[in-house]
Amino acid sequence: MLDRIIIRNNTSTRSDNIVVKAFTSATVWEFKKEVSQLVNLSPRYAQFELPNGQKLTDKQNGMVLE
Repeated sequence: MLDRIIIRNNTSTRSDNIVVKAFTSATVWEFKKEVSQLVNLSPRYAQFELPNGQKLTDKQNGMVLE
């Protein structure tokens, strides 16, 4: 399990950060889908960037988070 994943919500100026837990067996698509629902955004329009600056792309949707 990945604990304390901090999501910076940049959908508005007053949006709060979200802290989530995720199973390492979850796919990137499942993670994107669930987090997008938390911020009321379609997964298609959500963009995710890792701390090292790498962005998650649609080609990675089938990969597991591990």
